[in-house]
Amino acid sequence: MSFSLSDSLLDGLVLAVLEPKDTYAYELSQKLKASAAISETTLYPMLKRLQKEGYVHSCEKTEDGRNRRYYNITDDGRQKLRHTKEEWIKFRGVMDQFLGGETNG
Repeated sequence: MSFSLSDSLLDGLVLAVLEPKDTYAYELSQKLKASAAISETTLYPMLKRLQKEGYVHSCEKTEDGRNRRYYNITDDGRQKLRHTKEEWIKFRGVMDQFLGGETNG
């Protein structure tokens, strides 16, 4: 993708990945790399910020003899994700209108 993503859109992507299930950071980064150019050096500070803001919670779990830090979305995170989705739909409508994604009568 050749467009830069704003922090709020990146937050939305992270929260969307975390919504269905707890995810550890490496798994999260791999899912995001498949769709958006996001590096671990961007992801880890973002996760810490989201945690500090109360949108994400983390805990350590042992899996296959390894300790992993798992992240999950909080109720406030779900609310932020809903808001991000609503704003995205509005933004997408404006972009479609100007870039020809929709036909107007």
